[in-house]
Amino acid sequence: QAVSTYQEDNHWFSHELNFSSSGDGPLQWLGGLYYYHEAYKQPVWVQLANQPQFANPILPTGGAAAANPNRYWYDTRPDFEDKSWAAFGQIDYKFTDTLKLTAGLRYSHDHKYGQEQARLVCFALIGCGTAPTQLGTFTPAVDITSAAVGTGLDASGHLLPGVSAATVIDPTTGLALRKLDKSWQATTGTIGLEWQPDHDTLVYGKFSRGYKAGGFNSGIVAPVVQFPLTDAEHNNAFEIGLKKDIGRTFQANLAAYYYDYRNFQAPVTIPATSGGSTTAQTIFFNVPKAISKGFEAELNWAPIDNLRLLMTYSYTDAYIKEARGIVDPSDPAALSPEARPYGAAGPAVDVYTGRLQQGQDLSGNALPQAPKNKVALNALYTWHFEPGSLTGSVSYIWRDEQYGSIFMRSYNRTPSWDQVDLRLTWKSANDHLTVIAYGKNILDDLGYYEGATSSRVVGRLVTGVPTVLGIATTYPLTPPRTFGVEFQYKF
Repeated sequence: QAVSTYQEDNHWFSHELNFSSSGDGPLQWLGGLYYYHEAYKQPVWVQLANQPQFANPILPTGGAAAANPNRYWYDTRPDFEDKSWAAFGQIDYKFTDTLKLTAGLRYSHDHKYGQEQARLVCFALIGCGTAPTQLGTFTPAVDITSAAVGTGLDASGHLLPGVSAATVIDPTTGLALRKLDKSWQATTGTIGLEWQPDHDTLVYGKFSRGYKAGGFNSGIVAPVVQFPLTDAEHNNAFEIGLKKDIGRTFQANLAAYYYDYRNFQAPVTIPATSGGSTTAQTIFFNVPKAISKGFEAELNWAPIDNLRLLMTYSYTDAYIKEARGIVDPSDPAALSPEARPYGAAGPAVDVYTGRLQQGQDLSGNALPQAPKNKVALNALYTWHFEPGSLTGSVSYIWRDEQYGSIFMRSYNRTPSWDQVDLRLTWKSANDHLTVIAYGKNILDDLGYYEGATSSRVVGRLVTGVPTVLGIATTYPLTPPRTFGVEFQYKF
């Protein structure tokens, strides 16, 4: 009988000081300072109070381990802080009534630091070293903390990136302690030009340099012990666009973009390995190079009074430009026909097949959650009466297939889908009462709000002929057909 306890103590504050011009001249400016501080603790433990063996575990070598009076088999205590500050400024200058330049700079500094503690006690499993099939009622609980946590050092004995102190185990509490500390800083900015030849036309071009601070893959317990750090991400973003009104009834907004990522932060699951206490665990991994490019169009047309038609379309080509040697957690030995092995296999062993794990080449794979095509259509018509107005709305959306992982495989793909929604809104003439009746997904079609994810089915091995047998796919479904009525009243 296990009792799981989860606690979270998270508090933060931020300060921002802004200065801006207030004149009406051709030059406008703003600047400021920003500071943010967050402290975060998340103790989690699992207790087996009715199992007395946990109170006095032994070490794998046979000696007595630190006492465990609370009878925890799992105990982890991350404690981190984040301090961020920035200075920024921007100017807007109108050369003429139709031409405006925007330029801005920002310096950001992020410091994240803290520690994490963990203890693992194993009982009644072969992996513990002793099991009831061997010692019966004399089977002890075994403290496997030293085997399950990392040293914080690489093969050469140097501290891993982001680790400020190697792992030590407190002989009194049995908790392993690892300290993490890392700072990131970057100067980013933007420059853009707008041209407005008349009141109905706006043409613009913009370049921005983006930055996202790095972070830690919290989890002193293997397998993420060797990947404690995710480095900062940078992005060079280019965008051009056109906004155009044609007459009083038609409006078009068009934009094209090109994003060039460096060290793109992507979620990757590190697979389990045989011969130890490791389980699959998700970390954020830096993809060296990634590209996202495409265009968007929004068209708004009112052909007659009270009728409005809206269409939006976007095309996105988002892909990994360079990433090699990454192991697929659903196919660690790269047995799938879709796999693209890269480099030598090993040294880790796939717990499911007994084969060496094999890294793969992901260059050209689609980025997660990035369908190539998206379409949305909407028609609105309003009837006006003396007591109020009634507006009917019909919406249609369509999404292309997408992937939930950087591994572009059939078992991580959700198919394309569409959905039809209806909405009827009544507003009283005095604007006090609003009644909304709606139906979402009225055709009750299957939809997927993001790409699929996959995992191995326990006990199903993939051996011999390459196959995806034994891989389970999880599809994140949108809600089924839903009807509702909403009443709003303004006093």
